[in-house]
Amino acid sequence: MGVSMLQGIKIAADEINEAGGIPGRRLVLVERNDEANNDGGAQIAEDLTENQLVDAAVGFVNTGVALAALPYFQEARIPLVLSVTTGSLLTRQFDSTRVRGELYFSVSRPILHSRWKRSPNT
Repeated sequence: MGVSMLQGIKIAADEINEAGGIPGRRLVLVERNDEANNDGGAQIAEDLTENQLVDAAVGFVNTGVALAALPYFQEARIPLVLSVTTGSLLTRQFDSTRVRGELYFSVSRPILHSRWKRSPNT
């Protein structure tokens, strides 16, 4: 399910490394497959934040898996970019207007279906 996302991440990392890295440091990808399993995602998050000591993470396709994994990244204060998971449980949980000290940035606009009405804030 996350194959295309992984391919895009690899392409981006290659382009960044070819341009000299961030600032001067090459990106090294540590790939894991949670198999769309909440417990598996949590175990991977624990390993990445406590043993692998990653500087940042990109991933999670499944909202349930992301919800299970997020507490590990939050506790370790490691940035996590979620490009696909947009479930309302996820976006409400980390709404920076309600949780002091948390950063949550939405970089994609929701797709509006013709039956939905646009709210004044979108």
